[in-house]
Amino acid sequence: MADERSRQMSAFKWGIVLVSLGLAFGLIDVLNLDSNAPGTWGLLFGFAGAGMLGFHVLSKR
Repeated sequence: MADERSRQMSAFKWGIVLVSLGLAFGLIDVLNLDSNAPGTWGLLFGFAGAGMLGFHVLSKR
């Protein structure tokens, strides 16, 4: 039973991270950023980190 819960939480975590990365890619497209621009990488890493933090907050509920 604990193993099932662990798999569910892992899927939940990666779902949040992937959705946040999708939002980052959408924002990059809207802002017409170059793929090699530092701001582009900052958005990707920032949104991925925010997704992880969001998972942490939601999983503690």
